Amino acid sequence: MGIACAILIILFVKDELTFDNFHSQASNIYRTFYTAERRDGSMVTNTVTPMVIGATMKQNYPEVEATTIWISFQAEIEYEEKSFSEEINIASPGFFQIFDFVPVEGSLESALSNSSKIVLTESMARKYFGKESAIDKTLLIPVGPGKKAFIVSAVIEDVPSNSSLQFTSLVHEENAKDIFPPQMITSWNMIAAESYVLLSDGADAKSLERKFPDMVKTAIGEQLEGRKFDVGLQQLKDIHLNTSMPQGIAQLSDPKYTLILSAIALLILVMACVNFVNLSLGRSFARSREIGIKKVVGAMRFQLVGQFLGEAIWLAIISLVIGLAVSYWMLPIFNELSGKNLEFDFSALNLLMFAGLAIGVGVIAGIYPALVMSGFVPAKILKGSLGIGSGKQGARKGMLVVQLVLSIFLITSTIFMKRQLQFLQNKNLGYNKEQVIMIPLTVPDARGLQETITKGFDKSERITATLRGLPQVEEVAVSTQSFGDAGWMKLSYNDQDQTQHDFFVNTVDANFIPLMQMEITEGRNFIFENESDNRRSIIVNETFVNEFNLENPIGKRIPNEGFADHEIIGVVKDFNFSSLHTIIEPLVLTMNSAIVMSGATGVNVNSSFNPKIALRIRAGEIGDGLIAVQNMWKEIYPDDPFNYSFIDEAIKEQYQQEGNLGQIVTSATILSIVIGSLGLFGLSALTMTARMKEISIRKVLGATLGNLIFSLGRSYLFLTLASTLIAAPITIYFISNWLKTFEYKIGLEPYIFIAGGSIAILICLFTIAYQAIKIALSNPIGNLRTE
Repeated sequence: MGIACAILIILFVKDELTFDNFHSQASNIYRTFYTAERRDGSMVTNTVTPMVIGATMKQNYPEVEATTIWISFQAEIEYEEKSFSEEINIASPGFFQIFDFVPVEGSLESALSNSSKIVLTESMARKYFGKESAIDKTLLIPVGPGKKAFIVSAVIEDVPSNSSLQFTSLVHEENAKDIFPPQMITSWNMIAAESYVLLSDGADAKSLERKFPDMVKTAIGEQLEGRKFDVGLQQLKDIHLNTSMPQGIAQLSDPKYTLILSAIALLILVMACVNFVNLSLGRSFARSREIGIKKVVGAMRFQLVGQFLGEAIWLAIISLVIGLAVSYWMLPIFNELSGKNLEFDFSALNLLMFAGLAIGVGVIAGIYPALVMSGFVPAKILKGSLGIGSGKQGARKGMLVVQLVLSIFLITSTIFMKRQLQFLQNKNLGYNKEQVIMIPLTVPDARGLQETITKGFDKSERITATLRGLPQVEEVAVSTQSFGDAGWMKLSYNDQDQTQHDFFVNTVDANFIPLMQMEITEGRNFIFENESDNRRSIIVNETFVNEFNLENPIGKRIPNEGFADHEIIGVVKDFNFSSLHTIIEPLVLTMNSAIVMSGATGVNVNSSFNPKIALRIRAGEIGDGLIAVQNMWKEIYPDDPFNYSFIDEAIKEQYQQEGNLGQIVTSATILSIVIGSLGLFGLSALTMTARMKEISIRKVLGATLGNLIFSLGRSYLFLTLASTLIAAPITIYFISNWLKTFEYKIGLEPYIFIAGGSIAILICLFTIAYQAIKIALSNPIGNLRTE
């Protein structure tokens, strides 16, 4: 069991540590980032950079062989009668020159040679075309005016799970011009894409970085006004586990989860080894005559050590064979828990690694018992004066404490993790997330961000009034952002003192706040019939008011003359529009996105800005309500797919990594309890058997069953209590560090430690109860007959 658990976690850790290693030029691939000084003197680092940065590098520096942007957008892909909402990635023609992905159909050399070509993964191709060849098939995607026809130019194998760049379809970078506003394509102040560069062999990234100030000076020197703007390069293989850099589009994993899982595997193996040591020492009496006779006939101590150590290693090798079978069977379940797509690879390297694991475990578990048993004195053995484990009780109890400490640590950590996840899922977010669905609108005839929002809201008017008439629907609203998205749209601007400020924005209609059941603390909500609200009104959250020191905010404006005419008509109580890992930040709600776009000097878009229909369905009518909404949708938008998501489920997915870790720790806790209980059961059986005569004498002298059970179990209870005290500071250290990743978290509640210790005590009691009762009920006459 211990080795099977270790094998699974070794596969996980290996996958984490080898991210992006499959690219043949991985050591020469870099992601761009920048560190900029704001006007207030603060510094900001971002791995999402201006779209033009990579192309500018290639034009100026011969060391840069190829570049590509990396950005995604959400759209409906249509083929004949099939239509699905998909995430589509945009890349430059140099993408396949930089990265290695395996072609299945077509050629990758010209796969992105023009803006009408699209590259699919195998699973995506099967989804739309089944077993037919995908090459030269036409897919319709709403890009630019109308639906654009894309020709499938190549199909590649599904992207490996240990790739930072995850995608199912790729289109040419020219399509970005039909999706994003022109200034976002060319401006150094608008950021929306990651950029990757391939350096030539022998090129030094640090030397190249020292040349970038000249490039920055030429591009935006006049705008900086003496402030710093440093461009850097981050090595591809450094991206996945480097949390010192901000999250970009590429997958990022906190290395502490890898360390936690590695520690769990080590803990379980340690517990298994402690079991082996304890049971081996416990059985030493049964093998004492064998050892004595071998010593009498001339066996040397090193020969006995070799024998016992060899037995332990062979046992570990047998365990490895069984453990491989168990881990192979458990791999799909582990993949589900870890969010991975791991596969068993019986390569020579892996087999060597697994064999090394088994031999190492065998040596570690067997060396101490081998040294102890080989040191027995033959004369004492053959006279029968060698007591069971005489002088070794302290060692066995010490190792039992190690087991109990590890078990209690895992039990209490599991309880803390479950409590934190329950807190995240049940915390009052400032709105009601239950029974709300979001349906994205397609806006195929729009160009750019502003036009997409405007035309999307115009399109929504055809259905919102009709949906409100459905008996299953409580309320309908329209919003560009949805809860659970990767991140709401973020804008930057400079105030009258030229200090840079950031705030988030969501374009909504007048029903958004009532539908989400948010609270207006000052002023009022938008009114549909009020033309002024549609044109110039905004609502801000409490954090916005505090951030910008707006006393009596009603009637005020964003403190910058660059924004179009507007006024604040209301203040909404703070609500968590991002995950609970982050604090609530300034937010603007508006019915007219042109207001905030007019004064923005920077835009950061991490999620789709297509308007979405939000509906709250009445309790108990979810099924009928969805059917009614879908029928209405098909009637009004017959050419548009009906795709929806529940807000509460999207929010829950924000904590998937923590949930997966919690499940893995829970499974490890159960496994550790089983392993510990097996060892405790066996050890208690051996120890109590050794105390058989003592118990018989106590019974003859009048000890009751209760007296005997208490006497037998007392030492184990004391060890469990001591283990609880030792495990508490270890748990506090681990959980405190884990909770630091959340802005909103539970406290270190003392009752959890009491609960963890109590569970351990109950497990200990149940484990030894059978043996204690069995010994206590035995016939004392039979046990004392030989005395």
